[in-house]
Amino acid sequence: FFRGFWCVQHWPRTRAFVTSAREAPLPIMDCTEDVLRNMQIARVFKPSTQTDKQMALQCLDFSDDGKRLVTCDDRTIRVYDIEDGCHHKDVPCKKYGVNLVRFTHHNDHVLLASKNDQDESIRYLALKEYQFVHYFGGHRDKVESLEMNPTNDTFLSGSADGMVRLWDARTHVCQGQLRVNGRAGVAFDPNGIVFAVSSGQNIVRLYDTRHIDQGPFSTFANKRNASLDIMYIKFSPDGNFLLCSTNENYIFLMHSFNGKVVQEYTDHQNTSGALDPGFTADGKYVASGSEDGSIFIWETESGRLVDTKHKEHAGPVGSVRFNPHYLMAASCCYNLVFWAHPEPEQSPPAAVRSL
Repeated sequence: FFRGFWCVQHWPRTRAFVTSAREAPLPIMDCTEDVLRNMQIARVFKPSTQTDKQMALQCLDFSDDGKRLVTCDDRTIRVYDIEDGCHHKDVPCKKYGVNLVRFTHHNDHVLLASKNDQDESIRYLALKEYQFVHYFGGHRDKVESLEMNPTNDTFLSGSADGMVRLWDARTHVCQGQLRVNGRAGVAFDPNGIVFAVSSGQNIVRLYDTRHIDQGPFSTFANKRNASLDIMYIKFSPDGNFLLCSTNENYIFLMHSFNGKVVQEYTDHQNTSGALDPGFTADGKYVASGSEDGSIFIWETESGRLVDTKHKEHAGPVGSVRFNPHYLMAASCCYNLVFWAHPEPEQSPPAAVRSL
């Protein structure tokens, strides 16, 4: 992360990316078990004030090109530069609060869900100008899920009011809506045509974005643990699977074509239901935080535990995300941690050397 000392490498599906001061081509590293086991803490960003120390970071999201990361606490959006491994800027949101934040397809534009008792609107914010571009009103309770379409400017929101809404970021008018029972988790498939909606009792429904008014074309239920609620849902990078995280220490992998539960992950600790797992960029591995401050990594299809990063966080690890283009990951509790693989031919950064 330090130019001339540390290089953030691309995942194997892309060409090598030069980030060192000498501008020499970098070798491309596969995402293997050895790579994951050797990933170490490269940066730790701690709260700057005593008040911030009492507010856990709510979410993590990388920009499309992997060069920026955005997260938030209750009142501030925090933006980080991945190539330089540094904090880029804070954007205060004290008036409306912030519960969730997601990048659009522009590195300086985000969608944010408000967090207050009067206004549940979603806002489109230009970070550089600190200017609200659009307001998206309609939800009557806290927005608990927010997902940008990977191929166009539409996005989904799911709220505690039981409504899922489809929006176009270019206009404030809702493009479609549907009602569900319980918490509404939302996720787009990699092609941006199909989206999944999770609701209470481990039920997942699939919709076509072009025909949302026709209802779901598939409905799946995990009958093994029907009493649990799905808290977070996401498609695998190839679109073949759905990763579902519940309100207990039970994450399951469901086939997106027939709804068959093909794998379960239960090594972590979770009683609050607030843990958001993620795939590696190639989809071969799944990582989740744990309430004891650890991070667990499993092989996706076999469910075999590959590695555990033991208690590297001071509190529950709410979210784990792998960069879509660079060989690094991020995790958060009250602190934000960058994980990277020390490139063998180069001196590791001071943050790694001090471990």
